[in-house]
Amino acid sequence: MKNYTLLFLLASISISSYAQTYSTATKDETENWILEKLRSNTPKSTSQPWGGGQGLVYINYDYSFDDYNLIIKYETMHYKNKGGIGDGSAYHNPTKYKIVIPIYDIDRVYEQEVIMNESFLPKSSEPRFFIKTKKETIIEYNETSKTKRVTNKVTTDFNVKSETDICNRLNKAFIHLKQFYKRPSTSTEPF
Repeated sequence: MKNYTLLFLLASISISSYAQTYSTATKDETENWILEKLRSNTPKSTSQPWGGGQGLVYINYDYSFDDYNLIIKYETMHYKNKGGIGDGSAYHNPTKYKIVIPIYDIDRVYEQEVIMNESFLPKSSEPRFFIKTKKETIIEYNETSKTKRVTNKVTTDFNVKSETDICNRLNKAFIHLKQFYKRPSTSTEPF
């Protein structure tokens, strides 16, 4: 019985010291680390070809925090090539988006394989970066058309292969950050 008690105490001390090391980062340190990783591992632009020399380009990703949320801004533009890739593409229909993700409701950050099965492209699998909330609290605003979509999962062009285990590390950072964010009060009445 004494051996089990001693083993339990040693395991508790080991876990406790790991948790203390992990959770010593301040709110500002955690936010800065997250922003640095998101910004440095998101390409300046990516394109999604539709075939026939047409497609959509994603540009100008920007990440920030406000009092309650992670804010992701980006733009898209349609393109049409005159004679093929790199031959005088014409860009039109710029659209601005803003994604608002409440920190208090983040469930997990993860990487998932997505099957790309467009009729004009070969079938391929691509790892994508996702942020998921417990409830449908993520709001994606189309600032150009003044519309919005509410969801519980969002993906960006973050490069999940950029660093070893980056999605798991970001997940730990967001879970740690949640302790500094409380659900906003929606009531204006004091009682």
